[in-house]
Amino acid sequence: MTIKPKLVVFAKAPLPGQAKTRLSPPFTSEEAAALAEAFLIDTLDMIESADLNVWKIIYFTPEHEANYFSEMISDGWQIKPQRGKSFKMRLTNVLREESENGDQPVVVIGADSPTLPPHYLVEAFKFLKNLPPVMNWANGKRPFPRPL
Repeated sequence: MTIKPKLVVFAKAPLPGQAKTRLSPPFTSEEAAALAEAFLIDTLDMIESADLNVWKIIYFTPEHEANYFSEMISDGWQIKPQRGKSFKMRLTNVLREESENGDQPVVVIGADSPTLPPHYLVEAFKFLKNLPPVMNWANGKRPFPRPL
């Protein structure tokens, strides 16, 4: 039996004053939230355009915004709430939960990744297919993958 890999979108509801707060100023909190929503929609569209045979999951916060995410996804997506107090803990919990059995790749991207070329996702899954589970940060703080 072949187990499908998982693509996780790590998302925050685009609420004024809670999303893209580092952009205010110069943007108003409403403009920053609108930008966050546009990024999210475009990221989901980018994923749909990729030639992927994966489980697609949105891990979202805050938990009371489940309806927002339910209404925006198409068939084939799952939504799950993020768990943990800090960003690092929420991301770690997502990776642990989605890689519990350790036999399929899990790729996590942010909801603000609309310009990521879809073929990068395809290549990431090809690359990870035969590797042991590792975690690496895209921001360069940890330059080498580490085992989960």
